[in-house]
Amino acid sequence: FGYTEGWGVIKNLILENVDLQGDQVAPVVARLGYRSSLQNVGVVGDINIEASQGIIGGLVGWGYSESGMENSYSMYKTLGFGMEGIIENCYYLSEEAISLGTNMKAAQFASGELCYLLNGGTWDGVWKQTLDKDAYPVFNGATVYYDEASATYTNEAPESVQIIAEEGKEQVIFDMYGRRVLVPEKGLYIINGRKVLVK
Repeated sequence: FGYTEGWGVIKNLILENVDLQGDQVAPVVARLGYRSSLQNVGVVGDINIEASQGIIGGLVGWGYSESGMENSYSMYKTLGFGMEGIIENCYYLSEEAISLGTNMKAAQFASGELCYLLNGGTWDGVWKQTLDKDAYPVFNGATVYYDEASATYTNEAPESVQIIAEEGKEQVIFDMYGRRVLVPEKGLYIINGRKVLVK
């Protein structure tokens, strides 16, 4: 896209095998307009960006201070050098920190760690990844869980989900139909406002 106008939203998009050349280039949007945003966007595959000027990026070339990017990633070495807006929970592929956002190594892309982080550190989100198949997060793969016992990411729900009550606070548990539950059995529940899988 060349640019977004005010309040534009680019959401739930993955671009693959990007090959761009020219002035001030970026795969998703060259200029992110006033109060515009990128949400859940990925740029993946063989990425070749050659720009004759310095405003380039793996997601955005330049963005207004009131614009923003969230829960997005690029397999290019930067998110965007000219981004003045808010960057929240965004990642790029690089061995070292050289840009806005957070750098990650290729192993973190493939392991499921990036997918889990893009979903806000939970298994319940739009990003998915079948770990033995997908080298990066997608929208149609398997759910990624974090297993605290082994400190690994997996497509299998951990053997147990601990329900830890805060001291002095009552656990409020509901089933998926909104009925209050006193003692949860196996299944999916809302516990203190969060979805929890009890095994």
